[in-house]
Amino acid sequence: MNSSVHRLWGMIFCAVSVEISAQHSQFIHENFTNAVRKYIKNQKFVRESIARMSSKPLFRIQDDVNNHRQQLLLIASGLQRNAVAIEKLKKETAQVPFVTFTDVSSRPVYC
Repeated sequence: MNSSVHRLWGMIFCAVSVEISAQHSQFIHENFTNAVRKYIKNQKFVRESIARMSSKPLFRIQDDVNNHRQQLLLIASGLQRNAVAIEKLKKETAQVPFVTFTDVSSRPVYC
């Protein structure tokens, strides 16, 4: 009798676990389906929003970017010219002889 009770409980446990497993699978399937539907709906909204958007602001931004790029190139070339001029002045001032006056009435003395 004891073994038949164990067998009966085993069969009941298997039947219950199969039923729970089926319910769990259905729950997962429904949640996944709902999540996919929500994602597709969101993507459609994004697509429609992009389609309704005018391209004029984008072209204006592109023109602004190109204008700023040209201005930066002009500034960079000006900085390069200034750097070259500074180096040239440094070299020229290094070559100028140092003049000292020993007396105001005398001529300068070059060192």
